[in-house]
Amino acid sequence: EGQTMADCEHCHKEIKKDEDFILAGKYPSGWRKLRATLFPSQGSLTSPRDFGAIYHESCFLEMIKNEMLKNE
Repeated sequence: EGQTMADCEHCHKEIKKDEDFILAGKYPSGWRKLRATLFPSQGSLTSPRDFGAIYHESCFLEMIKNEMLKNE
C-alpha cells in the first residue's frame, strides 16, 4: 500500500496508488510480451510506464489546454 507507480512526465512528482492518471503510449508488441514472460529479469510488463508516458490527469489536461492556447 502507498506504493509509487511512477513519476509524472510533466511535473515529475510521484503518481501514487489511488491517483488518477493518463497513459500516452502503445500496447506492447507480441514479441515484447513474450520476452517479458520468458525473461522476467530483462523487464516485465508490470507498470503502466512499461506501455508509454504516464501523467497525472490534471497535468495532462493542463498540457492540452496550454497546447490549444498556443495554437489559437
